[in-house]
Amino acid sequence: MVKTLLKAFGMIILVLLAAGFVFVAMLSFPATNGSPSFLSQYKSPTPRNEPMPGTPADNAYPAPSVDSTASSITVENIPYPPPGEHTPAPTVTPWVTLEMVPPPFWPTDIPWPPPTSTPAAPTELVQAPDFPIPNFLILSKSTPDETLGKIFYVYQQSQNSPILFQKTLIDSAGYRKSQPEFSLDIGLKSSFPGPELMSLHTSFDGAYMALEEVYGESTSVLFMNLKTQEFLKTPETSNYKEFYTWMPGTLKAIVRINDIDSWGASRIDLVTGERVDFEPPKLDGAMPAVYTFAYSFDGSQLADGVTYPPTYNVRDYPLLEVGLWDKELKSRNILCKVEGGSFFLPNSLKWSPDGNSLLWISAHDSQDAKSSNQEIWLWLAHPETGVCSKIKFLGDNKDYVPGLYNAVWSPDSQTIAYTISTSTDQDKTYYVALYNPLNQQEKILTNSQNQPITHVSFSPAGNLIVFNVNQNDYGVIWAISLDGKESFPIAGPTLVNAPFAWLK
Repeated sequence: MVKTLLKAFGMIILVLLAAGFVFVAMLSFPATNGSPSFLSQYKSPTPRNEPMPGTPADNAYPAPSVDSTASSITVENIPYPPPGEHTPAPTVTPWVTLEMVPPPFWPTDIPWPPPTSTPAAPTELVQAPDFPIPNFLILSKSTPDETLGKIFYVYQQSQNSPILFQKTLIDSAGYRKSQPEFSLDIGLKSSFPGPELMSLHTSFDGAYMALEEVYGESTSVLFMNLKTQEFLKTPETSNYKEFYTWMPGTLKAIVRINDIDSWGASRIDLVTGERVDFEPPKLDGAMPAVYTFAYSFDGSQLADGVTYPPTYNVRDYPLLEVGLWDKELKSRNILCKVEGGSFFLPNSLKWSPDGNSLLWISAHDSQDAKSSNQEIWLWLAHPETGVCSKIKFLGDNKDYVPGLYNAVWSPDSQTIAYTISTSTDQDKTYYVALYNPLNQQEKILTNSQNQPITHVSFSPAGNLIVFNVNQNDYGVIWAISLDGKESFPIAGPTLVNAPFAWLK
């Protein structure tokens, strides 16, 4: 069957080839009756010498040649459309106007569609007015005073001006001994995303400064040499996320480092970059969150404040704990535990200058079951006796602004200064107070209505309390005597709720 089909297919191919040869031969040879061949009909015809059919008799033929050298050619304008009947141009049908229907959620008392408004022309940028300069007490430089101090703060002349660090010499009576010594711009901003200044921490010898700043949601720590006004650079500078404390007698600090190898605290050498990670304590299998560290003034004692979270089947509340570390950072002893505490306020743990007592500020669940606010309390501890006492209610977290709830020791370790806040539905009142741990007496020095008082501190001589007063758009650093009878500004204008520091 297959052979028969192949033979038939071969015969068809032969017939087609033969037909092709015949067709080609017909094209190549003239016909027997003398007519031109098929292809010759498509050759260019010989030029004609007689006129084309239909040519008028009065037209010369062949047409005269045109002289290409003629100077001009006359062109006849022919009207369009030509005269006579023609089809008129089609008319355009306009679009149908559609009714604009408001969306279903559109308020009935607002017209639809909304009226169009012409954008206002851009206005010229108006320079913001300068903040008022406080009426400083200025004394002649020639007056001798062995208890001079330098206050280090941020200065801003107006809302549009750059933010500068300044250093001003203040005597023991609060007089300004000189105008600011320098103006250092590190690119700080006064609003989100920043970078905004959070806190300042002077080293024990007064030679260096730690600056905490926040940019957006990220925090960082910078270290400045106050003499050269230059920032220190160590291998992990970009990973320092929170400052805890300086170590006396060395260029070392405890910080939070942002990496997986650190529990939350590491002691770093700012010269070599060497680092020692703390071994985290544990309770019921839970690892705490670290909030604060503090070295004693002689460097012999190190305390920390941590918070353990609620633990399933163990306790349904957080637990605050204050611990003491040995010098090698190998072991930790518990000083006291506080049930129901939520967290320590940053950098609130502080040793008294004589090394005998510790204070801190922590937040606790409200005693009022109907309140969701947390109470802010001042605490005092004595490591030798192991006694920890709740000293003073300072306010609650709904009134909190950075630096508001702050407490510091006097240079002689006899007095604690702190701020208190109270509020009603209409007003908030802020106080500066002193507390004597020996007789447990409190004294209110001054108050401010609706203007937060932040970052309270003692002057180096211990005879003045210094703090920042919020003036809505700016701040002013004030001083008040320990009896509350004299008060006056000593630096500014500064930023709202901005920190400042004393230098040696």
